[in-house]
Amino acid sequence: MEQPKRYEMFAEADSNYYRIVSLIDIPEYGIKKGSQGGRIKSEQNFPQDSTGWISYDSTVMGTARVTGGLVKESIIKDNARILGGVIYKSTISGRAVIGENITIENSKITGGLYQSLQKGSVGIVKDSKIIHLSTASTFHLQNVHVFASKDINCYAPIDWENVNIDVDNGKVNWSATLKNVIIDAEEMLLDETVTMEYADIRPSGNFILGHTSTYETLRYKRLKESLILGRKDNKIRFTGERLSVSNSTISGTPSLEGNLIVKNSSIMDSANVSMNGLIENSVIAEFGTVKGDLDKKSHLFNKRIDGDMLYEFR
Repeated sequence: MEQPKRYEMFAEADSNYYRIVSLIDIPEYGIKKGSQGGRIKSEQNFPQDSTGWISYDSTVMGTARVTGGLVKESIIKDNARILGGVIYKSTISGRAVIGENITIENSKITGGLYQSLQKGSVGIVKDSKIIHLSTASTFHLQNVHVFASKDINCYAPIDWENVNIDVDNGKVNWSATLKNVIIDAEEMLLDETVTMEYADIRPSGNFILGHTSTYETLRYKRLKESLILGRKDNKIRFTGERLSVSNSTISGTPSLEGNLIVKNSSIMDSANVSMNGLIENSVIAEFGTVKGDLDKKSHLFNKRIDGDMLYEFR
């Protein structure tokens, strides 16, 4: 038996679009029978078996498709797919796919997958401009500007706020909390639980936090979380091509220079590190300084450099 239609279409004068009008009540969205909805090019944009609704001030164009969720004051175009959630005052384009339990507000999204897979959880994208980001779990994005010539992939909960990320490639395969963080890198890998606040990290090459295991390995083996903190008025500074942090804490307002691997260590306060190589089982705190030849690899092992101490590699 054929399902009854949810809406009918009326051609708009001087337009190639049709205005939809509800034929049934849709209580979950406060829609009454006879309510006018948004504009579509054809039923392909809004199938009759859809569980969603397109508000009066919204348009779905091109080959975009809405099969669920609520679209309000928004434009859905190109090949975008809306499967659920709430889209408010936003533009969704490219091949973006918006899944269930997602709220997107005042945002511009081109490409990527946005879907919350955890029952009862809601992902939020707010005041953001995002190009090429994929995620498949609970997440929060607010005032975020993300650009990448290739996709950034996220496979676990993330909570980003006021974050400016401009990278080629990128991967976030576990939980990550970022706040007021600027990252500008050609590649990025964050596959450990990471907390970053007020940091300013701008490597010209790889940026790595944690280890480089595959996502499949990470599902079964977890390391302790890494932490990078700083203050709004004086951020953590990192200059180099590669920073790898594992089981370590970087906090306060330190300055880091060089290609660094930080393992089982703490770099805190106003510490100053300029070297290439490995920092292992060590603490650099207060105004402690470590200097090495940036043309050579060095290994700082089991040291505590604090106060006004200077440790210089010969």
